[in-house]
Amino acid sequence: MFGGVYTLEIMLGCYLSASGEEFDVGSFLSTTTLKPDAVFYRGQPLAPLDGQVKETGFSVMICETRLFGDLDQQISHALQFLRKEQRELVRLAQSPGVTDLRLTFPYCHEERMGYEYFPPELLALAGSCGIGLALSVYPGPPSGHEASDQNAEPCPAPNDGLATPLGNPGVTEEPPSVN
Repeated sequence: MFGGVYTLEIMLGCYLSASGEEFDVGSFLSTTTLKPDAVFYRGQPLAPLDGQVKETGFSVMICETRLFGDLDQQISHALQFLRKEQRELVRLAQSPGVTDLRLTFPYCHEERMGYEYFPPELLALAGSCGIGLALSVYPGPPSGHEASDQNAEPCPAPNDGLATPLGNPGVTEEPPSVN
């Protein structure tokens, strides 16, 4: 029986997420080689925010970096993951109900403006699998780097102020009833 609260967490490295309002995550996960780190269901209570999860889905951590926002390492691991799992990712993208499939790259940037570069191979591989890219930007220098501004705060360590998922990392539970 479903009874967990899905708690948002800040992930330290690149991760894949797949979701959709009508996505049958349990059926997909029972037939895939992908190993989810978190599973979430539409209607599930959402912490620390006041509300509910809007879509059913799962996420897979692709790499964990020592430095929060080490983009080069995240890209390298994402390329390896895409090459290795390409067939399974295409199957996921074509699964009924999947409406959002993305690779998210957490990144710290101490300037108000800036840019980052994604190599063509990453864009081509992700696109061929039906996967979008997201750059999740946090203020401050990457952890472990000295700030050019002595008053700048370093990027948060993973889960600063946020708990880890309760009762649902890597396991599938019965979805809540949604009215």
